[in-house]
Amino acid sequence: MGPNSEQNSAEIIAAAERMLSEVERALAETADIFESHGTSRERVEQFIGPSVRSTGENNAQKAFAEDMAAIDEEVHQARLRNEFSAGASAPPKVKRPRNMV
Repeated sequence: MGPNSEQNSAEIIAAAERMLSEVERALAETADIFESHGTSRERVEQFIGPSVRSTGENNAQKAFAEDMAAIDEEVHQARLRNEFSAGASAPPKVKRPRNMV
């Protein structure tokens, strides 16, 4: 690993830590919002949880299927490129003519 990849890793880790702290802050604010309205997260989940979960699962499955299709297409394209480049770099073998005796 060179200095650039270590620097990139450090930047990614720092960004992930910032994102986690932001998410924790947002979750704390959400709890405060529920309390200010006289309810709780559990009570809200009882009413909207099943519909949100099924929609989220459907979206996740759809995104997963799209990603897998894109990966399959990329692999197919890479194989075609490899086959083409392998065929272009190796000239066909031609038998040398033998001299007549």
